[in-house]
Amino acid sequence: MNNVENIIWEANYKVIKLTGEGVRQFLHGQTSADIIGAHKEDFIKACCLSNKGKVRALIEIKLNSIGADILVLSGSHQEVLEGFDRVIFPADRVHIKSIDCIRRVQKISLEETWKESIVRWIGDKKSIDNIFKGFRLATLKEVESWRIMQGIPLSEKDISSASNPIELGLIDLIDSNKGCYLGQEIISKLIRVGLVNKQIRFWESNHEIKVNTDLVDNKKESIAGIITSSCKISDKKTIGLAMIKRQYLKYNTLFSVNSYHSISLKIPISFAQLNNDS
Repeated sequence: MNNVENIIWEANYKVIKLTGEGVRQFLHGQTSADIIGAHKEDFIKACCLSNKGKVRALIEIKLNSIGADILVLSGSHQEVLEGFDRVIFPADRVHIKSIDCIRRVQKISLEETWKESIVRWIGDKKSIDNIFKGFRLATLKEVESWRIMQGIPLSEKDISSASNPIELGLIDLIDSNKGCYLGQEIISKLIRVGLVNKQIRFWESNHEIKVNTDLVDNKKESIAGIITSSCKISDKKTIGLAMIKRQYLKYNTLFSVNSYHSISLKIPISFAQLNNDS
């Protein structure tokens, strides 16, 4: 991918539509973002967490005059829809439905975090926004390469229900000053302690290494991590994401457990660390 080029990622997504007087209060309690304090037309990125503080989904929220539209960027649209539906009561004054697909378009860049690059939602019959005039559509390999270097947890393995937002570098999507929300007690404790058991890392290797491959250090004494994403970008280079155990996070190099091929490790472009991370 030539980063000098103007490139866009376009994909289709279903949208969850919430309407009613209680939408803001409901989303404030069900997501990691400060919805009560947001402006009417704000576009918000947030996490849906479990009661144990694990990331169930990565979402985008568009507030409007009658409620909000929610796009599930990572995780299961159906699970988020059903999860919301289970906890909505008549007193919440919220109505929910899933609507047809929209086109989501985002600028691809390695110079800025994906959380800040331009995003537009476009209706089926609408033309692409003028802001993307002169941009070309990225190939599937370019999109995968970009999202891996960014550290966007889009694959099922990357955003498994076993990981919390600090481990995935999504702590900047958690509003620590807001009121009660699902998973808050666990996340607040993790922020206070400042330690997690593992973190996601970008890796590259001169060899092809597949998803689910365990990683070890040069002494081969114990498992240091596991490959969660892998993309072969040339005959001599493969990149991906891996979940690395805390005691190995300062290592620059680890090895695949079977073939003992080396991989080099880096912090992904968009990875947000706690203020007390060293």
